[in-house]
Amino acid sequence: MADILEGIAKRVYQDPDRVWKDLDTTSIRERCISQLSVVERYALRRCAYHWIHGGKPIEALDWFKDLDRLCWLIAFFDESSFYELLDLGSMLLEKLDEQNAGLLEYCLSFLRLSRRAILQDPRMLPGQILGRLGIPPLSKAAEHFEREAR
Repeated sequence: MADILEGIAKRVYQDPDRVWKDLDTTSIRERCISQLSVVERYALRRCAYHWIHGGKPIEALDWFKDLDRLCWLIAFFDESSFYELLDLGSMLLEKLDEQNAGLLEYCLSFLRLSRRAILQDPRMLPGQILGRLGIPPLSKAAEHFEREAR
C-alpha cells in the first residue's frame, strides 16, 4: 500500500504546476490541494503513516526530512489537526536509530515552533527553518535542514 501511495505522491509533489493554481480560493492550503484528486490527497496525507505501519521507518522519515514532501504534508493539516502530524512524527521517532531520531527530533521542534506561520502558508517553512537554526557551528541535523531550506 505504501509503495502505491508513494508513487502517486511522488508524481504530485514533483509537478510544481499542480501547486498554487486555483487563485480564486481564499486559503493558501486550499490552493495547494484544490487541484488534487481524492486519491492524490489520500496518498499525500497518509503515505508516511503507511510507511511507519509497514515497518519501513526510513521511508517514512523521508516525509519529514525532505522539505518538498514536508510542505505537502503540512498543507493537509490545519490548526485543529496539526497535532496529528506531530503525533505521527512521535510514532516514527520510536522506530528510528539514534542518528535518524536526532534528525526527526530537530524537525519536530521547528514544526512546533513554526506552527502558526507554516499553517498559514506552508511555503514559509524554509524561511522558518533558516530563522531558527541559530549560530554556527550547527549540528548535523541543523546542517541537513539548512541545505534543504536553501
